Amino acid sequence: MGSSPSKDEPKDAQTEAREKDRREDEGRIHAQTEKAYLEEKARRLALEKQLESNNIKLAEAKAEAQIKHKFVDRAFAAAAKWQTCLEEQQELQQQKLQIQLEGERIQLEKQQLKLKVQRMELESQYLELNGMKQKAEEKTFLKCLIKSQVALNMELLNQLLQVFHQKPLADRPAKPYEEKILNKKSSQYQNVFGLFERSCKSCFTITQIRQIVNPFHVIQYNIMKMKYRKINRKEPQKHSMFHGTKQEHLDGICRYNFDKSKAVNGMGISFVRYSYFATHFHKDNKKRNEKVMILANVLIGETEVVQPKLLNQLPSKSYTTTNEKGNVIVKFDDASCYPHYIIYYQGLHPN
Repeated sequence: MGSSPSKDEPKDAQTEAREKDRREDEGRIHAQTEKAYLEEKARRLALEKQLESNNIKLAEAKAEAQIKHKFVDRAFAAAAKWQTCLEEQQELQQQKLQIQLEGERIQLEKQQLKLKVQRMELESQYLELNGMKQKAEEKTFLKCLIKSQVALNMELLNQLLQVFHQKPLADRPAKPYEEKILNKKSSQYQNVFGLFERSCKSCFTITQIRQIVNPFHVIQYNIMKMKYRKINRKEPQKHSMFHGTKQEHLDGICRYNFDKSKAVNGMGISFVRYSYFATHFHKDNKKRNEKVMILANVLIGETEVVQPKLLNQLPSKSYTTTNEKGNVIVKFDDASCYPHYIIYYQGLHPN
């Protein structure tokens, strides 16, 4: 009995040593296992974080791709719309060009028709002149020749101008008439101013007077004076008379003289001795502060005295009508009057 404990003591020490080694091994294994677990968890968290980052980047890339896709779609839509607009614009330009070409073709046809009419008129005039030449006596033929070709024969016109003490055409401007602004101190200005003020009320004031020089009017006027002298066998009377008009008509009158075919109140051209009467014509002058009237040279031969309502009706025995007072004259023949001065004045009628 006393020897058995001594035999077991070494065995217990070995057992404890082995148990201690086992526990240490288990501790190391546990530590290694715990470390491996933590490392695995760390790797898993890192992978999850990387996966989440990749998902975010993928989402951003997807969103950017969607935006780019939308932008590309819009770009394609805009390009298609621009192409459609361009095609419509080209079509409109083609239509506009066609319309323009059609208009030019119509204008060309009108011009051709006009030229054809002018050619027919010239042929008619040529035939008429030939007929006049064959039927008329030599003196009548010469008068018709001068009348029909006076605008073309420069030498003859200059000779006529010299006869009537006018400048030759070579010294005149290209426009058929010349306007000269009169100096207020000149005798011409004072004469015209006196005629205007003598019969006009104080509500009107002259601002400017211009002299009109048209050699064609002078030639026609002097030829008409010779005609009056021969027909009436006496010298015709020459009067300075007023004619109311508006500014839009001035150039036409100065170029082509008074034209009875364009008379407003009848078949003749009206003139008055008193400037105040002329302020009532043209009717637009009543509304305007800036007005004009013409002081014309008028030939008066045989005259018929008629009632006021018959002044603008063609007389039966002469080319001129007048009222009982003689302050209104109506002319029914061209070239027996012409514009000599244009009077620019201001003011309004009292009523």
